Amino acid sequence: MLVTIRPEDIVVGDGSADRDAENALEVLVKSCVYMGTYTNFLFDVAGETWQAVVEPTHTAEPGARVRIHLPRDRVWLVPEE
Repeated sequence: MLVTIRPEDIVVGDGSADRDAENALEVLVKSCVYMGTYTNFLFDVAGETWQAVVEPTHTAEPGARVRIHLPRDRVWLVPEE
């Protein structure tokens, strides 16, 4: 089963990303680029690169560890062939 989520649906570092929250995990920031109307993050998640597109007020330095949340209603499960 492949688990997918759109980059703009990943929640970065707010109350929903608390340690005990469902579908929340700590990730390593690879890059964080302010793009004007949004901030583009790249994260290392177990050796894979994930992208998140969030409000421009979020920021983090590369190498920092942050918590993210994958809202259950935004996650898609796709059968692998």
